[in-house]
Amino acid sequence: MQELIVNIAPNLASKLPDFYKALGDTMLMVLWSGLISFVFGLLLGVVLTVTKPNGILENKVVYQILDKLVSLFRSIPFIILLTWVMPITRALVGTVLYVRGAIVPLVFGSVPFFTRQVESALAELDGGLIEAALSMGSSPLEIIFRVYLKESIAAIARGTTITLHVSEAESEFLEVWRVREVLDRYCSFMSVPIYLDEIKEEEAKVTGEGEDAEEKPETEKEAPKPINDTQPLYARAPQDCTDEDYKQFYRKVFHEYEDPLFWIHLNVDYPFKLKGILYFPKIKEQFGGIEGQIKLYSGQVFVADNIKEVIPEFLMLLKGVIDCADFPLNVSRSFLQNDGYVRRISNHITKKVAARLTGMFKTERETYEGFWPDIHPFIKYGVMRDEKFAERMKDCLLFKTTDGKFLTLAEYKERNGEKLPDKMVYTSDPARQDAAIRLFTERGIDVTVLDQPIDVNFVSYMEYSADPESKFRYCRVDAELDSLTSTEDAPTLDSEKLTELMREASGNKDLTVEVKPLVNDSVPVMLVEDEQTRRFNDMGRIYGHSEFTMPAKYSVVLNSRSRTIEKLAAREKDERSVLLARQLYDLAELSRQPLEAEQMTEFIRRSMEIVDIAALREISMDRSTVGKRIRRKILPELERVANM
Repeated sequence: MQELIVNIAPNLASKLPDFYKALGDTMLMVLWSGLISFVFGLLLGVVLTVTKPNGILENKVVYQILDKLVSLFRSIPFIILLTWVMPITRALVGTVLYVRGAIVPLVFGSVPFFTRQVESALAELDGGLIEAALSMGSSPLEIIFRVYLKESIAAIARGTTITLHVSEAESEFLEVWRVREVLDRYCSFMSVPIYLDEIKEEEAKVTGEGEDAEEKPETEKEAPKPINDTQPLYARAPQDCTDEDYKQFYRKVFHEYEDPLFWIHLNVDYPFKLKGILYFPKIKEQFGGIEGQIKLYSGQVFVADNIKEVIPEFLMLLKGVIDCADFPLNVSRSFLQNDGYVRRISNHITKKVAARLTGMFKTERETYEGFWPDIHPFIKYGVMRDEKFAERMKDCLLFKTTDGKFLTLAEYKERNGEKLPDKMVYTSDPARQDAAIRLFTERGIDVTVLDQPIDVNFVSYMEYSADPESKFRYCRVDAELDSLTSTEDAPTLDSEKLTELMREASGNKDLTVEVKPLVNDSVPVMLVEDEQTRRFNDMGRIYGHSEFTMPAKYSVVLNSRSRTIEKLAAREKDERSVLLARQLYDLAELSRQPLEAEQMTEFIRRSMEIVDIAALREISMDRSTVGKRIRRKILPELERVANM
């Protein structure tokens, strides 16, 4: 014993006699105070029970006085009680020090608790036993010893009994399915096993008839199994978990049938204890309405879902379980917002997520690119919401091009810097903007695809968060044509004439018309819309504030290299020139957005009229041959454009 104490507490080695004496005095003090408290508590508990209203010795005065005194002494902190009873202690034992001086305040502090324990145990006694004893002529003293105390020994020894009374409105909590639901939600990972068993009255099964009837023996029940997992997956070491374990845990906890993309296993012991698993579900185009679920536990006891003070907001798109035993539970949500410990937990979770993603980018680039279409909305949202996350992820942001490549911003600048030194061109609708895309790709310029609602905010963020001296900008393919012009061998056309013609055809006298020599002659006309105005309007539509949109600011660019524009400029103004100008304008509008119903009807009617004009035109070919060729080639193309 002495060697054990020396090993555990070496400072006690030189004072072992004093230690043994102090230990003996403490045990003696507890023993005496416990015995005295039990006797007085038993006596007061019995008195309170028999003198209460409808008791066998009902006495309201005695009951009220004792009840108030017991409640008073239970509510007084022990250090204050110790000071109050000093005069009584000195009068009874002659001192307030040592063992004798400590017994009296301990008795005063313990008796009220023993009293309530005895009172609670006696109150559970079946009232029928008391009535039976009274009917047999038993005296109150006999009832106290033979009924109250004898029948309540087990309850007194056991301690406190908690009885739950369920109202009729909440009777569903007596149903097994409801109880199981509550246990599954709040106790699914509790460290002690929990069993749920439904007790049923089973009728004896009888086989045969008459005298030959025999009672069929009951089959043995299977051993009960706990409904909770006392050793959840997140509490294990990552090296002890397989991929299948992670997937099964995901399906079990979140009731998902589709496997997650990948996951992050958190296992931290310093500077705080934190364990958990974060799963990356497939997001894709569901981003606008997706709702993640991160369950927060403390010591394997469920606390709440999605506490944003602990879990960074952008991680709410994920699914996962986080267990922090040191998490402060007895505080308000407003306190959590300003608590430094909680902020450190949140920052550490962000750091771990960023480390997992950057590590995958550096060591498993191909896998990272395969996940990018699913995880890019989450990463972009996190970059915009969290400055530290953005700093860690800035070199891992990918941009998918129209030909399926994935490039970082630095890689894009390296590939396209000579032709586009200060901008990135992108498309928000590859199918509709195909003609404009081809103008860039045929020059060897990569066009990125930014077709998600979050990309409207993301490109703006990328611009204003960049180096203030940087002039790098993001432009949609129909917002920038300067890099696609070339004055070499460019024909000179009558700009004023074409401007007047397009304004009359569109019905807009203030329409801005530009005549530019594009490098490709396959596109006769394009509508170029101001990038910043379009972004502002797109944001307004996304957030449901269409009433705050700005007037569209766009211009018509006529390609002076196009044979169609050349002939239109050379032709005298007449009905057919206006007809063709209007057709060109609508074709340019179709590449930007769908036409309104009336516009589409007029566009189809005008297209048929142009087909008829072309079919009736006298050229060196047979008229029927020309008509067939026009209907075979032109009409399908018009229908394709109209249906985009």
